[in-house]
Amino acid sequence: MTTTTPPTWLGCPLCQGPLDQTKTGLHCPADSLNFPLQDGIYRLLPPEEQEMAAEYAETYREQREAQGWRPLAAEEMAALPERAPAGWDRIYWPVRQQSFAALLAWLDTAELPAGRPLHAVDMGAGFGWLTGRLAARGYQVVTLDLSADDAFGLGAMRETAADFPEPPILVQGDIDRPPLQPGLVDLLIYNASLHYTIDLRHCLLTAARLLRPGGALIVMDTPVLKGNFTAMPPKEGQPLRRGRQLPLAELQQALTETGLDFEIHDIGRGLRWSIRQWRIKFFGGVSFTLPFIVARPK
Repeated sequence: MTTTTPPTWLGCPLCQGPLDQTKTGLHCPADSLNFPLQDGIYRLLPPEEQEMAAEYAETYREQREAQGWRPLAAEEMAALPERAPAGWDRIYWPVRQQSFAALLAWLDTAELPAGRPLHAVDMGAGFGWLTGRLAARGYQVVTLDLSADDAFGLGAMRETAADFPEPPILVQGDIDRPPLQPGLVDLLIYNASLHYTIDLRHCLLTAARLLRPGGALIVMDTPVLKGNFTAMPPKEGQPLRRGRQLPLAELQQALTETGLDFEIHDIGRGLRWSIRQWRIKFFGGVSFTLPFIVARPK
């Protein structure tokens, strides 16, 4: 396993200031905090959030295993999203494939900074399949997730990260407190992850400040409820849970407050997806969409 020098645009999760590299990891001189490099992953979490991250990773793994997920071999990860792993939900990866195709189409036509590798962040990356595809295009990628799990978190990329033209940097961090410096990111991509934020408004306002001029914030495969749905207030003393469906009105309001120009695109999902949504409504649930969203500085 090869450890790559971290990009200079990583930042402290508390102050978002620059970090110094040390023999054991990274150091924030402003807050006098040390962030270790462990097992090829930069652990950029405040000390008080480390226990929470471990609990989240355990819960997430239990949920995914209950859904029939399993650890993937390197060749299976490299084939995503075009070829679904055996035994997985028949709709999950075809939907991801449609979203990825929309992302590629946008990247191929978008006017993005040229002359250097793009600074991209796979926000809430999970086991990092999208990171691999971005790194293969020559982007300099930070792979950020709260979980360092060996199967469904950053640990799944540990052995293959050095195989790309621009090896991605694995960072344990929170999308609500991204350990990045403002104004230095070209692409922030929330791939099936924005709905895991605790505070949507704060998350998007922070994300907007991270973008370079000409950069872009992209949201894909986050479940969005259309109609007159509103966010359910948390119980007293408890934050909003991670992994909720986002009401469209709440998402639009949060995007508007960022000051970015944004577009929300519906993607055709096919007959199987339509049948799944009909069944959800028939049995008393609420159907949802998975829009493709692009937000850019004005």
